[in-house]
Amino acid sequence: MTIAKHLSSIDTLRHVVGEASRTTVLLSALGLAMRARVTGTPPVPEVANAIDRLLSQNGLAHAVATAAPQELASVLALIQAELLFGGHILGDGVGARGWQDRDPEVMQAFGRVSHGFWRGFEQLAATAAPELLQRLGQPGARFLDIGTGTAWLAIGMMQRWPSLTAVGIEPLLGALDIARRNLADAALDGRMELRHGYGERLDETAAYDLIFVPSAFIPAVALPELLLRCRAALRPNGKLLLAVLNPSDQSDASAFIEFRAAVWGGDVLGVRGGTELLRAAGFHRVRAMQQPGGIITFLLATPQRWDD
Repeated sequence: MTIAKHLSSIDTLRHVVGEASRTTVLLSALGLAMRARVTGTPPVPEVANAIDRLLSQNGLAHAVATAAPQELASVLALIQAELLFGGHILGDGVGARGWQDRDPEVMQAFGRVSHGFWRGFEQLAATAAPELLQRLGQPGARFLDIGTGTAWLAIGMMQRWPSLTAVGIEPLLGALDIARRNLADAALDGRMELRHGYGERLDETAAYDLIFVPSAFIPAVALPELLLRCRAALRPNGKLLLAVLNPSDQSDASAFIEFRAAVWGGDVLGVRGGTELLRAAGFHRVRAMQQPGGIITFLLATPQRWDD
């Protein structure tokens, strides 16, 4: 973004905010267009016409019109989460680090973003660990979701693999209340156990086939103990999936990712940092799985103790 040098400080800020607000408006219009496709209920004609013009000018109308509603739903959830979370962190008045247990709408929005997680996971694991996908489809398969939030990620996993049962650990009581309602609405409350607490206090042995750890929401200081507990909790040849934020070589992108981590409560580990933590905790065969353009890489690892 180029800003004229003659602008005063306040005019500079107004210029930047004005430019950024155009993106916010575009996201809002894009979200309304997607919601119309997903729900089948269009906005009022005046708003619909304005949306059409805006999306056409930005080359987005065709993409919205031709994408499958199911795929649009996950992108719509991301738009809602981004817009709501910005208001959330401004509204707390202090720029709190990590999630706060007081905004159900924000927690639901971010949860819905992860509902379609299984699609990308299945696509990536088909090459990196096809045996794991087969295992998740077998009777008795168990999945542990650390920091389960409103349980949408686990719901998607259980819907994809009908034999899979899950356990979700979550420190926020408000999120757990929403998770219980979500599970009941999806008729999955009998297949998932919700626990209040932290993953680093996990105390089970050989109990799970797959454990998911989202490091972007967990302080790095807690990860060594958490990963050791997860290693003990995996069944023979089970897998741990560690999601890590990627650092960037570009300063503006790097600052963006660091801000993400700061407000989400985690740290920017990158592939190298995540791999080092996994190996220190007794994992090996670490395989990086990343979707194009993503800021998150998934590290799939095997406990050393099972197959040395």
